[in-house]
Amino acid sequence: MINREITPKIEHWLGKEKILVIKGSRQVGKTTLLKHLESELRTQGKQTYFASIDQEIGNPIFENSKNLLRFFRDQYPNASKENKLYVFFDEFQFLTNAGMFLKTFFDESREIIQPIVSGSSSLEIAKSSEFFTGRSVEFFLYPLSYGEFLAHKTQLNLPKKPLDTFSEIEEFYKVYKNELNAHINEYRTYGGYPEVVTTLGHEDKQTILKALVRTYIEKDIIAFFRLENVSGFQNLLKILASQIGNMVNKSELANTTNMGIDTVNKYLEILEGTYVFEFVKPYFTNVRKEVSKMPKCYINDFGLRNIVSNSFPGDAPLSGGEQENFVYNILKTAHGKENLFYYRTLSKTEIDFIVSVEGKLIPFEVKSGTTRPPAILTSFKEKNKNSAPYSILINTEKLAKEKIIYFIPTALLPFIKSEALKE
Repeated sequence: MINREITPKIEHWLGKEKILVIKGSRQVGKTTLLKHLESELRTQGKQTYFASIDQEIGNPIFENSKNLLRFFRDQYPNASKENKLYVFFDEFQFLTNAGMFLKTFFDESREIIQPIVSGSSSLEIAKSSEFFTGRSVEFFLYPLSYGEFLAHKTQLNLPKKPLDTFSEIEEFYKVYKNELNAHINEYRTYGGYPEVVTTLGHEDKQTILKALVRTYIEKDIIAFFRLENVSGFQNLLKILASQIGNMVNKSELANTTNMGIDTVNKYLEILEGTYVFEFVKPYFTNVRKEVSKMPKCYINDFGLRNIVSNSFPGDAPLSGGEQENFVYNILKTAHGKENLFYYRTLSKTEIDFIVSVEGKLIPFEVKSGTTRPPAILTSFKEKNKNSAPYSILINTEKLAKEKIIYFIPTALLPFIKSEALKE
């Protein structure tokens, strides 16, 4: 099993009176993670039960919470506050009225049973979440991060905690520079879905990616959301895959796909809600302006993007959009996507990312090669009193600190604590 960085965070909440909700797209590793957690609990002598809800449709014990409670009380009579039963429900959104079902079940059994559930659609989970207020802790499981990918590929003991002093970062980069850079091309070509990562051979990797997209379209989209204009949805998927790092103009998308603006909005919501794309809003101090401006588009997995667009990069350097997307995926894992913005002036000069951390705003600019810091980094700091005392310029390979600018190589970013950089 590939070690996932999120595992200790979930383990921290085991045994507490909370529903643990693990969100993520199909085949991202949710089932493997649930089974790993169950195995660890069994090793500790704990009672567990596992069910894949999408395979239990028609099973009477899942018709309502009353039936399920009766089943567990009969089959696990020793369950108690001191000897909890841990129940794992994979793809729980397939429960009828999933939110109310789990709320009722949890309220009736919270002292003796802890549910740990996974789901592939945040749209359906969101409907359920209103019932979970105060009852749940949620976790996002994405495709393998570059750090997880490297640890698996190299079998090296890479730092478990981000580096926060520049001297540590310099030392680490000198020792591991070759390993950090050697695997970027494979990662940006085939992405981080676990089965793709562990499969050998280019053709086999592409076959798995094609199957993943087909399953996503047929099961998550056509069957689950009962989509009518499937070809329009697929066209929108291809267009966005070719425009990562760009602003999303919904009117242009509607004209290009020959769909109404309401349909485009609905399909964009589905693409985000099924963890394929994410959209970053601009940073403004005026909230009205923030919600009225166009978001920028990023994809959660490079392999998915390449198979959808039928374009694999070969040995070409990272494009600007790819490099920006690479950085986005690292930053959202470290800081949460709700804390990421981009900044754009009326004169159309731009900072790629503004990261909000503990009340401070850290500007991140992404450039290929090594380049001089753009003037906008300084002007942003002057205009925003809550700006961090430094900016970060992500580039191909330069590692340096020049006045208030840190130059950080792209491949090194997963291993630094950007909100706590110091000498």
